[in-house]
Amino acid sequence: MAKRIKGTRLHVIQEFWDWFAANRKKLELLYKDRSLEELALQLTREIDKIEPQLAWELGPGKREANLLTISAEGNRDLRKIADLVVQMAPPLKGWEFHSSKPPRPAPEVVRLPESGETFVTTHWEFVPLERYRIGRLDLIIVDDSLAQANREPAIKAVSIYLDEMLGEDTVEKWIGKFEVSNRSTVAGKTKYKMTELPDYLEWATNRSKSPLTRTDI
Repeated sequence: MAKRIKGTRLHVIQEFWDWFAANRKKLELLYKDRSLEELALQLTREIDKIEPQLAWELGPGKREANLLTISAEGNRDLRKIADLVVQMAPPLKGWEFHSSKPPRPAPEVVRLPESGETFVTTHWEFVPLERYRIGRLDLIIVDDSLAQANREPAIKAVSIYLDEMLGEDTVEKWIGKFEVSNRSTVAGKTKYKMTELPDYLEWATNRSKSPLTRTDI
């Protein structure tokens, strides 16, 4: 892996940023005009030249108007490549770059473009399941509509939601398994609003008594 990064891949990454710098205004216009299919076609084509398994996301930045995330989506073998791509990014006015999705306000709606499905998240709740031995927080996501949906898109929607609200690095570090359930199945269990998850995680990992602690990092 290291040899691939230091060899041909460096040249390909530099070519990508040369292309991006030359075409960023066009990309900005495509995003502004919601020409997302053409935008996705162009960015995917160029990023695939670096590594087809890398994922990307374009949106508003926290400091600049635009943000491009190029991430490994939890694939540890690809994380070094994603980090290197972002490290080689040139300074471009109006743009910021990340190798993992930073935390953002929790989305009220999650849309899955590939299936056209939409999930309203405003009533989602969670039941925390702390796994002390490995320092992970498993979750039961509680919502009747979510539980009635097909499992694969429902889990995908939850994954997108967690990445948005917590950021990919926090999800990768602390969140273990998660499942969806209806309210009757978890009757009697302590539930929290999904928007309270960042605060719960902060409390669980920093409390004075029996904090949730990672031992493998």
